[in-house]
This record gives sequence, structure tokens and C-alpha cells, in this order.
Amino acid sequence: MRLAENSTDFIAMAHVDGRIFYMNDAARDLVGLGKFDIANLAMADFFPPETAARVVNEILPAVGRDGHWAGELTVRHFDTGALIPVLFTAFPVTDPDGNTLGYGTVTRDFRARKRAEDDLRLLNGELAHRLKNVLAVVQSIALQTLRSATDLRSASENLSARLVALGAATDVLTGASWRCADLRTLAEHALAPHGELGTRITLDGPAVTLQPQVAVALHELATNAAKYGALSKDPGRVRVAWQVDGTGPDARFRLTWREQGGPPLSMPTRRGFGSTLIERSLRSYFGGTAETEFPPDGLRFTLDAPLGDAAFQGGTA
Repeated sequence: MRLAENSTDFIAMAHVDGRIFYMNDAARDLVGLGKFDIANLAMADFFPPETAARVVNEILPAVGRDGHWAGELTVRHFDTGALIPVLFTAFPVTDPDGNTLGYGTVTRDFRARKRAEDDLRLLNGELAHRLKNVLAVVQSIALQTLRSATDLRSASENLSARLVALGAATDVLTGASWRCADLRTLAEHALAPHGELGTRITLDGPAVTLQPQVAVALHELATNAAKYGALSKDPGRVRVAWQVDGTGPDARFRLTWREQGGPPLSMPTRRGFGSTLIERSLRSYFGGTAETEFPPDGLRFTLDAPLGDAAFQGGTA
């Protein structure tokens, strides 16, 4: 019994009729019972109704037939009603003659694993999205290069140079030691493959080192501009301007991305993964605003956030 008391797993036992007669402290903590008297609790009280029915009709008969059952279930928190994912194992409690006296369980909290699985799904979705974007950007670069080329040799040289620049931009974002990005450096790497800096693409702002979430959003904007927006055709252009207003804890970082000269825009009918990614990367991390507008003459994106949340001033992290 001391082993059960010291365990971090949910350990409990119930009579054959389902009435609970033992729970360790870890079990009480997991479901919010604390020092609550468990004498009037039944096994079904720990589960949402549909799961309780499954325990009675499927799981307990399997324990009687096979001697055990293990699988993922959800239990409920008695105070909040929140559903908690768990790895539930059940086994019979017997007397020396093998007669079943009740049921026991050793149940493990699966919330951390579920969060990790959700994060992995998001990362896989982002990876697939970025791979598609890279292919789309390569296609866009090739089409623009070939459209403006006068001969095969110049087309080959220009295409190679732009692909090298695209590779450099990817290195900036995926370097193993990357933690934050100088805004001007990032913008130059992200935009250089799509047009000449200083003509089609203009950058205007002080030295600011970004948090990685802002860097991801900026790269996403550049990708979308090359696929659908101002950088997908001549004579489209992009202007990126940023500023820092104020000092100390009240200082704010403001960034504007402005596209002009691209294909006519209209309000999209649904949000793509890229827009969701920008929203997740910015609004979820910063106490500011991130807004995308779609006027007919070109996309406009604005970010307004506390400087301490969005960036490090002065180009150092």
C-alpha cells in the first residue's frame, strides 16, 4: 500500500458494484477531490456519460474475460468539469481463491503527451505548408526570370542567382542556432529573390532585432507576395517600413507591409494556413494587434505591439 501512496500515477480500487473504496493522493489530485470523502462515489462518477457507459458495457466485461484492459479514456475533474485524457488500465482484485472482489486501476495522466501530439501535428502542418511554399516560390522566380530574359544564358545566370538568394533566406530562418533576426537582414534575405532591393522593394526603419515569431510572419508575407501578390508580376512593388515609438516599458514597435502594382485584390473567402500561422505567431505571443487588409490596389499588413514583446532594440538579442 505504501508503494501505491507514493506513486505519481492515479491508483484506485472499487467493489464489484462499482463503489470506490480506495484512492491514492495522486488520484485525488488529478480529479480535484483533495480530502473529499469518497465513500459515496462510484466508478461511473469519474467519467463523462458516454465513457461511463463504455466502462460498464465494454471495459469491465473485458477485464472479467481477459484479466485486464488498457487504453486511452477521459476522466472528468470534479471541480471544473474539464476532461482529462488518461491511459487507463484496469484489472480484477481477487481473493486467494481467485474470486473477484472488485476492480483496480493504475491510470496515467496523458495531458502532456496530448499537448506534444498537438504540437507535432502543428509542426507537421507548418512543414508541409512551407515545403509547398518553397516550390511555389521557385516556380514564381523561374516564371519571372524567364519572362524578362533576353537569352538563355542570362536567364540561367539570373535564375541561379535568385535561387541562391532564396537558399540564403531559408538558411536565415532554419539555422539550428537561430533565435531572433535582424529585421533589415531578414527582409533583405526574404525579398531579394523576388525583385531588386531599392527599386521594386524598399525597406525603411531603424536597427531592430526581432523575436522569431515576427520573423516567421515576415517570411510568410514575402512568400504570399511572390505567389499571389505584388511580387508575382511586374511592375509590382513592396514597401516595408517600421518604427519604434517611445522609450522604456511603454515603447512600441510598429511595422507596415504595403504592396502595390500587383494583381487586383479582393477579400478572401476563407483563411489559409499562412494567415492562420501569422495570427498564431503574433496575436498568441504579443499584447498588440496584427491586421491584414485587402484593398484592391494591394495587400496591407500592420503590426503594433509592445517593443519588449516583439523585438530587441539596437540589433542585439
